[in-house]
Amino acid sequence: MRTRTLHYEALAWRKTAMASPLGRPPSANTVRAVSNFCRAIDAAGIRSKFVRLNLICGRNTQAMRTPLYRGASATGTQYGEIRDISVGLAGTDFSESTGLTGDGVSKAIDTTLTLQLLASAGLDYNNVHASVYTRGTNHGSVFGGVDAAGIYNGNYGPSLDAGSGGYWSQDAFSGYSDLSRYAYSSNSASGHKYGQDNSGTLQYWTNGANSTLNATYGGSPTSYDITSDSTPIWFLAMWNSSETSIDYYEETPIYGTGSLAAYSVGLPLGSDGAINAFYKAMQAFQTAMRRQV
Repeated sequence: MRTRTLHYEALAWRKTAMASPLGRPPSANTVRAVSNFCRAIDAAGIRSKFVRLNLICGRNTQAMRTPLYRGASATGTQYGEIRDISVGLAGTDFSESTGLTGDGVSKAIDTTLTLQLLASAGLDYNNVHASVYTRGTNHGSVFGGVDAAGIYNGNYGPSLDAGSGGYWSQDAFSGYSDLSRYAYSSNSASGHKYGQDNSGTLQYWTNGANSTLNATYGGSPTSYDITSDSTPIWFLAMWNSSETSIDYYEETPIYGTGSLAAYSVGLPLGSDGAINAFYKAMQAFQTAMRRQV
């Protein structure tokens, strides 16, 4: 493979993805698509906003579990392990043509991030984004790690794509808004979904378009310390909290279905233009993988 025109972060991803024990290099088309994605993110000036991003691609589940970004830069602090952890996954649960498919029962991906680790990266209740690219109708949780404020809650809710008049929820037991409940709601249509809390302004985008509806905000969290919370962050499942105490989560996570084709967690991208640029880069990548929606 000619490498001189490929982005250096794509080459680093390729090297990690093909490392032992499974050792199968990603295809030339995949590496080129990853490289083009990296260049588009750089050109949009948003590379520093990502704490972890995984494009869910490669020849096997080892490659699929290898995130492209693990920090705000390739040379700065890296957050979480070098690979996501498989939760009940089999080789047949992933293919590049579809992504990673959940079963609603026992399958998920553990990012190895926790709420306290995200806090160390500068993410807090008023300063965070999360996104997913999904294929097919999703039932149940697509994203989640729940803290006492509920901001990382990705559980059930009406679909913004079904004309139900979706809205941001105020968390029932803590009184502040829940970032992800509607960004990653049950029964939601496929595509790129992005949610952010940007200095207290909660917003949601679907496929690059601002689709925030009836947004509400319950106030800033003042009594809860995210730096003490080791709740794990998973995709295709979430840890469900029903208490307000720090570091409390149920022993049994809630699992979802549908196919996950990418995720990201990081700082808010901010403007409509930046978020639309992210969507375009993501859509171009998914198109290159022939799994776009």
